[in-house]
Amino acid sequence: MARCEPMSISQTEFARPWLDQFKQADRELAGRLADAVMLVSHDSLNRSLRALLDQLDADRNGADVCRPIAIYAERAVETRKFKTEWGGNDIEVLPMFPGTETGRAAGPGVPPITINPMDQEVGSEGAVANFITTYQRFIASVCSTIPGQMTCARAVPATSSS
Repeated sequence: MARCEPMSISQTEFARPWLDQFKQADRELAGRLADAVMLVSHDSLNRSLRALLDQLDADRNGADVCRPIAIYAERAVETRKFKTEWGGNDIEVLPMFPGTETGRAAGPGVPPITINPMDQEVGSEGAVANFITTYQRFIASVCSTIPGQMTCARAVPATSSS
């Protein structure tokens, strides 16, 4: 009996427009790159993230038990270019919320993703933000998406009253 092999991503209609953007000489390499990508379903991603966070919570001990778990999705932010006092160019992150000075947390870290006002498509950060909201609602006692409003308790699954 013949064995049925799964179709490579590079062989799908979905991949054709992506591969067509490459020069003919580069398409084989681009196809191998596409075939090396592991596609993960929405449900599988959510289950895996949930399992990781649950394990993180379960492994806490000592003073860490009373520390909240803070989870944030990096979102695109609006910026503006400006000239520095030395004549160079720089980018400023604009405030995200009314009445705030800056558009993100202060301190060292990875620079935020900048947005193109002509392209407002929501990417993977939307799926991650949705996961965080759902997880926070399920384990509200330990997880917060709002800085300054975190609680100090070990995760206890929410129960519904019927």
